[in-house]
Amino acid sequence: MRVLAKLKYILILPFVGAVLWVLAWGLADVFSHQALRYERQWITTGVVQTQQDWDAAIKWTQFAITLNPLNPNYYELLGRLHFWRFFIPDSPVESFEQAQAIVNTGVEPLKRSIEMRPTWPLAWANLLQLKSIGGQIDYEFEQVWDKSVELGDWEPGVQTILLESGLIHWAIFNEVMRAKTVAMFVSMTSKPFSELRAINVVDRLNAWPLVCDVLVDPILTPDRMRAACAQLAAEQ
Repeated sequence: MRVLAKLKYILILPFVGAVLWVLAWGLADVFSHQALRYERQWITTGVVQTQQDWDAAIKWTQFAITLNPLNPNYYELLGRLHFWRFFIPDSPVESFEQAQAIVNTGVEPLKRSIEMRPTWPLAWANLLQLKSIGGQIDYEFEQVWDKSVELGDWEPGVQTILLESGLIHWAIFNEVMRAKTVAMFVSMTSKPFSELRAINVVDRLNAWPLVCDVLVDPILTPDRMRAACAQLAAEQ
């Protein structure tokens, strides 16, 4: 009887472990959604309300990773949250060194996410966006750009990040990167589903002078883009 009791106990252990495993993963999802709630609010408002909010989002994501270190979404989220560190009015980034520390800290989980899921285009684009806001326009930046285009040229979020980065850093881009920016702009404006998104990016960055001077192709540019450039020329 004692042998049977021990045997039953041994057989039950794997089931208990499986239950605990499922519970941990479910709790990790709950924690990650707490962080995502903050991020959705920031996307809507364009700012992070307080430093405490950002710290809380980071902690929720770290809890999720602790409970489920095999989910690439959590690492991507953790890296992405570091982009938002630059949008806290009550705690601005005050030095180049501080900016680089934030970017480098966020780059690590993003790269971890990419290692786990190398064909996911948004992770590559989020890595590029983080390097962009930190001014890390280096060889790796170009590699990440190319990978983002290779995997996600059709993806709205990827297109937007690439065009934003290209317009923001146009002045310091080499000729190769400028050509890639033009290619992304033409790609977006030549498709009905992405044309308006390209226009919104230009509006948001107040980049019409650059667009009209450099990026507008008289053959490929839609009528509304030509009209905007004509209006700009008339105002000058």
